[in-house]
Amino acid sequence: MKFLFWMWLVVPLWGGYNATMRVERATLTVGDRQIACTPNQIVNLPAMPPNVRIQTVSFTLELSAGEREWAELQNSRKMPIMFKWFRFSGARMFITGVAQDSNAGRMMTAARVAGGTVVHQAQASNDRITSGTWVITPVYADNTPIIINGRELSYQFQVP
Repeated sequence: MKFLFWMWLVVPLWGGYNATMRVERATLTVGDRQIACTPNQIVNLPAMPPNVRIQTVSFTLELSAGEREWAELQNSRKMPIMFKWFRFSGARMFITGVAQDSNAGRMMTAARVAGGTVVHQAQASNDRITSGTWVITPVYADNTPIIINGRELSYQFQVP
């Protein structure tokens, strides 16, 4: 029993446990249409216009954390957030690109909210989206996954 107590204290020190970090909102933007998404669920995007094979999709992620946790992320050089874009081809998933948070370095991307909470808005886009199933995985700058509620963040969408 004592061992479990001490493990509860040690896990946050490993950096794999985000006690207060949570996803406030995640949206995909295609043209002028915004679609809310939740982690690990497939979002169906509208069909592409006729004679169009490639389109641009933007992804916006808002994360909130306590001020202390936010400062630790900044000091540990885990920021900015990076976005890995994958596409399924057959039964395999291939990485198609990695994009840095386009809001990195802008002071307005981190806003303090009442109660000592910091909200960070990260955004990236991919202008080479074709038909198929896609996965976006946000990671820290050191390539460690962002874990919320014990699960690695990932967002899926399908283009007809």
